Amino acid sequence: LKVGAWGWKVYIRDPWDRFDALIVVVSLIGLALEPLQSLALIFRTFRLFRVFMLVRKLPILSQFSQVFVLSLPSMLDAMVIVFVTIFIYAVIATVLFKKVAFWDDGLSIRANFRTWPNSMLSLFRVMVGDAWEELMYGCMITEETGACSEAEGTCGFWWASLFF
Repeated sequence: LKVGAWGWKVYIRDPWDRFDALIVVVSLIGLALEPLQSLALIFRTFRLFRVFMLVRKLPILSQFSQVFVLSLPSMLDAMVIVFVTIFIYAVIATVLFKKVAFWDDGLSIRANFRTWPNSMLSLFRVMVGDAWEELMYGCMITEETGACSEAEGTCGFWWASLFF
């Protein structure tokens, strides 16, 4: 619409109009790639960047985005501290619960402490509160449940709840 009213030369001068044109072209590519759903989804997510156009029209949003950008270094420091803490707990969890057997109501192929990456993901699950009690009870299994063997060392520990 703007191109028809002002012409290409005037339209291309404004950086926001170029940004808008890029979003439209990427959206059209996404529509053309609709049969390839996963690739089309990537192109459709570019439409979210149109929100950035509101920054120039709403001064309060512009001020908010400036404050957000200025606070990024402080947030990065906090994220590094959280990551180091989870890293340490993941190493400890891998050492303590590596051999604990899988159980229907506890540890599974996707949520366990057998490797460091799995420990990181499982601890993230604990941190956000996503069925963390299943992991805790899975690390507390005993021979009475029939899911582990003391001789093989695949049973959990009664004190695992202190870890969680």
